[in-house]
Amino acid sequence: MMRLLPAILCLLLAAGCGSATSTPANGPRAPLDVSHDLPPTEAGAKAALEEFAKPNAEMLKLLAQLKPTRTELEVIYQPAYVEKALAAEEKLWFATLKQGGLRFEKEQTQVLLHRATTRELAAWGADTARDFSDSHAPERFKRVALYVNDGLTFYRFRFVKPGLAYGAVFDALLTHANGRWVLIQNPVRVIERYDEIMAYK
Repeated sequence: MMRLLPAILCLLLAAGCGSATSTPANGPRAPLDVSHDLPPTEAGAKAALEEFAKPNAEMLKLLAQLKPTRTELEVIYQPAYVEKALAAEEKLWFATLKQGGLRFEKEQTQVLLHRATTRELAAWGADTARDFSDSHAPERFKRVALYVNDGLTFYRFRFVKPGLAYGAVFDALLTHANGRWVLIQNPVRVIERYDEIMAYK
């Protein structure tokens, strides 16, 4: 029985047991991965986007974390559109990264977020139309539900100066698929303007 005592003490006092290579409890934390480390909630979506607005944010690194793979696109898109989505996303992501990522003013540090499920986008009710429309593109996201699977939640976002309701908007949506956050191009643009996207040099 006495031989079990050291083992029990190690379980109770884990921080003080083990080899010299154990990580200290107060050691440096691993860098945040906005794709995997945040919860699949509206708060998680906002936290992911707020990382982009922080001083000295590593824009390209953050974007790389949110880039969807085939696995996520298969979860998001209806089967008939997966291959087009994969090809178009690759083309558009390359262009986005080449241009330096999401472009907004450094004073635009506040994130405004709107959410809608696949079914809410399909119904296009008054609230959804208000939150997912622009004056110059009132039906920008209206037909998203034609191309994506049911059961998803999409977040539209903009970066604004504190206290303002207008600012930098993007033709993209944040969603949680396959256990991680991903940023996708507007499915309406991806599918309906596929030939134009692929012809772009």
